[in-house]
Amino acid sequence: MVRNQMKRRDFIRTVIAGSAALGWPVQRTYSEEPEPIQTNRQHVVREPLHMLRDGYQFSIPEPTEFREVVIVGAGATSLFAAYHLPEVDLVCLEKELRTGGNAQRDLRDGTYMNLGAAYTDMESELVDFMEREFNLSPLLIGGYDAYVLDKTIVRNLYRDDFKGLPYSERIKEEFRRFVALVTEISARLRDEADVLFAGKAPVDPLARREILDLDSISFEHWLRVNNFPKEVVKWCEIYCPPQVSSFPKNSSAFICVLIMGGMQNYDSIGSWPGGLAAMAEALAEGVTKQGQGRIRTGSCVIRVKNTIDGKSVDVTYLQDDKLQTIRCRACIWGAHNHVARYAIPDMPAEQNDAFSKIEYLDISMINLCFNRTIYNKDYITWLDNAPIQNFMPADWVLNRGKTREDTPQILSCDWANPPEKRSMLLSDPWIVEQCQLTASRINEIFPGSIDYLEEIRVFLRAHSWVNYSPGYVSDVMPYVSKDIGRIVMSGTDHGSFSDSMYAGIESAAAASDRLVMP
Repeated sequence: MVRNQMKRRDFIRTVIAGSAALGWPVQRTYSEEPEPIQTNRQHVVREPLHMLRDGYQFSIPEPTEFREVVIVGAGATSLFAAYHLPEVDLVCLEKELRTGGNAQRDLRDGTYMNLGAAYTDMESELVDFMEREFNLSPLLIGGYDAYVLDKTIVRNLYRDDFKGLPYSERIKEEFRRFVALVTEISARLRDEADVLFAGKAPVDPLARREILDLDSISFEHWLRVNNFPKEVVKWCEIYCPPQVSSFPKNSSAFICVLIMGGMQNYDSIGSWPGGLAAMAEALAEGVTKQGQGRIRTGSCVIRVKNTIDGKSVDVTYLQDDKLQTIRCRACIWGAHNHVARYAIPDMPAEQNDAFSKIEYLDISMINLCFNRTIYNKDYITWLDNAPIQNFMPADWVLNRGKTREDTPQILSCDWANPPEKRSMLLSDPWIVEQCQLTASRINEIFPGSIDYLEEIRVFLRAHSWVNYSPGYVSDVMPYVSKDIGRIVMSGTDHGSFSDSMYAGIESAAAASDRLVMP
């Protein structure tokens, strides 16, 4: 990292951005054109997977290693599966040099910053498990959403029934109508949704029909049909990308209504410094302690195939530019499903077609590192007119609401990049420009804050969260957990850490069943 002593109003002292790690020093002022950028970007491991996608025929070596179980990936689902197979001879093959999937955090001068998964319920089977196994308990977040419109900060948006919005009473009433409607629909359909998500036959046929009808249209269309004004639509366009992992025009109306029907406050929500990475780190450590060599990073799986006799699975991976094959009795697929359709040649055509419909939203994190506290009154503050959708004090769970002007602070910002701009994530100058726009917008809200900005760290992501597009529930969901011979499909790409836990445990049980098969 390079730190420069610069004059006031210099824009960014240092920008560090990375998928694995990408950094560059940038001197950029309001009045001057930026100098050419020298970067040392290190992309995530993508070249072998792009080759696979483009039809490259790898020369598959014969097996030279034998295990009972191979788990593809070392994200939350895979780690839960591995942890629940303590006596099994297994290995997790993770293409990145780190584990945890989307649950990542970084450390700067003693402060953790969130790079992915942010929070979970304070009371759940997940929390009970983490407390029992790792003595790890979340800290309360508490509070309500805030919303910035231009330069007006509206605190306690829901608690105060939208009274603080700088709109007419008619528009405020439309916000109330929106909340009432999504809350009513969500509550009415939730039980049947649980039945549907479990893959069971309808209990309430009328509710099932309504779910599928809502799933067939976009949330944008639903908002239009229900005659919501542009102010409500604008709020949804800001809120939905990080929370639903979809922009309204690209999202199933059912998924958006279901999620937005449950948003009220954070009084039963908790986290750790840096988000949920603490759980992923504990799981990875737990798996490692169960036996040597149970996690192998830098190992990119390019082929998973049942043997001809149906008694084993051959898993071929690339590590240090060398292809190797492991033969195992069962394989758990815990990586992205859009990769599975290229890596698993045994996949039935119908399932492959369903996986081809899966879309992803790139949600990266921009961390603004200040040498003093800028804002510490709310956990999540949403805002308009910026590349980012919100900002959060990184150490909120430790210093919630404290007055501490001279204390350094990191604001962690969700940056959901529209699908049509995905290719721009490969452009360093464009990323720096988004950083400038973000810092400039924060400076508009908090005048003079840019004087205290020392560094920006950007954690880039591609294909990070499933975009629940129209038709996802009916056309894709039935296939995501459909096993292929001795290959257990974990139904990865989950929307919560709790979902990952359940999927991991179920996958471990399914793999165990295959170990006793002839």
